[in-house]
Amino acid sequence: MNMEEQNFQTVADVARAYLCCSCGACQAVCPVNAIDLKETPGGYLFPVIEGDLCTHCGQCLKCCAGIKVTDNPVSVLPRDPFEGNILDCRVGKATDTEVYERSQSGGALSAVVLSLIEAKKISGATLVALERKSPPRPSLRITGNRGDILQAQGSKYCPAPLLSLFRSIREADKPVAFVGLSCHVHGLYNLFEMFPDLRPKVELILGLVCDRILTFRAIDYLMRLGKISEGREVLFQYRSKELQGYPGDVRIDPGDGPAIFVSKKERIRIKDFYTPARCRLCFDKMNVLSDLTFSDPHGIQEVDRKGGESLIIARSAAGSEALSRVVDAGKLTLRDVRPHQVLTGQNIDKKREDFYGNCTQWLAMGKTLPKQAEAVYRKLEYATPDPVHRENINLALALDTFQSGDALYRHARKWLRKRRRVKKAKQILRPFFRKRT
Repeated sequence: MNMEEQNFQTVADVARAYLCCSCGACQAVCPVNAIDLKETPGGYLFPVIEGDLCTHCGQCLKCCAGIKVTDNPVSVLPRDPFEGNILDCRVGKATDTEVYERSQSGGALSAVVLSLIEAKKISGATLVALERKSPPRPSLRITGNRGDILQAQGSKYCPAPLLSLFRSIREADKPVAFVGLSCHVHGLYNLFEMFPDLRPKVELILGLVCDRILTFRAIDYLMRLGKISEGREVLFQYRSKELQGYPGDVRIDPGDGPAIFVSKKERIRIKDFYTPARCRLCFDKMNVLSDLTFSDPHGIQEVDRKGGESLIIARSAAGSEALSRVVDAGKLTLRDVRPHQVLTGQNIDKKREDFYGNCTQWLAMGKTLPKQAEAVYRKLEYATPDPVHRENINLALALDTFQSGDALYRHARKWLRKRRRVKKAKQILRPFFRKRT
């Protein structure tokens, strides 16, 4: 079944098909405020529509990043949607000690935002922060305040309806920088198409490389590992360099005692279990529609493996100009790296193959691919997908079948034990397979 054959009436249908990106655009554009975003049992953040208010105007579907990237994707998507346009690649770190020490890697994104605010090129930027809450959940804002920007440093790895800020951006007196994941940027391009007066309000698009987010239940799982009782307000960081340096462990600050750390190994182990279904169908892991793309410098030689550094990819003339301005202002120390190193380090070939495998299994289950995902998928050709792709999709679709956090937590622990046994068996048997071949 293709997108044209799928009868989506509203974004509630998109959510039921597990194609929702949780970007928040639909909530922002609804002319009658009929859309609310609510957390599901499995930790998704999906739109819920008040039927008595909805007029079926179709605005929510027009902006939906879950099903399309503009009505004319050829005009915006690069020739290679996995790599994107690459004008310049650099690695380095912020020169501001506070920015760097509080950063997840090299602090480059925060340094760029703060420098452009100081130079009055932007009035502020869109930010996602995890506030001290029970349980920790994101808050969204547009700000030019240094303290807010420092507080928002680091990846959140959770649903964040960033485009719910659409009206604030559109009504802003001065341009802002839009900081977001690729799904947010896709939704932003849909909004550009719907509301042409929005484009001048976004000075730069600063994109984050994103292999996947995790549902909110991943935070809850790690909180349990840290023995944090329900109802306790904490500050939560997915990656903190405080204990063992880069790439960082999970840090949980209860406020009334020492911080609690959960090993980065636990964060990595749970990724496949809590990955949303829609992330499996995303080709744009490298945020190819941004002006500047930021990432950890995976696979790059001679980087600071203790304190961390940032990778920056300039994708547009505006991005290159802004980056040069920040470097000239002395806010970043950078060195050039080759695009080939970047693409190899980001494992682009594996990302293509996994995307193909996930889409193949999704279609085999009788499900609908997003419009642009299907177009990209039809141009690829690989061998029969690994069964793990179907397993991962089934995991994602099963999360909402658990009606209590306790039941889901127990299932996650059981799944992890099984995966460890399988991994150990493969390690034991690998030498025998090598001898036979």
